[in-house]
Amino acid sequence: MKKLFALLLFMSFLFTGCAIVSTNMQHPDGRRLECRASGFGWIGAPAALIMRHECVNNLKAQGFVEEN
Repeated sequence: MKKLFALLLFMSFLFTGCAIVSTNMQHPDGRRLECRASGFGWIGAPAALIMRHECVNNLKAQGFVEEN
């Protein structure tokens, strides 16, 4: 029984995760915005990366550039 519990606990850690990602963006006129997203789990974490990437692309289309 203990081995089954240990296996289930290990699997729960293996298949879960979280992500908090952000990118600061600046426009040539001085405006600054931040693209930030967070997600939890094996679907939420990759979704957060996709949402941040879409935000960055939308702001780049408006003339923003990533800050260093």
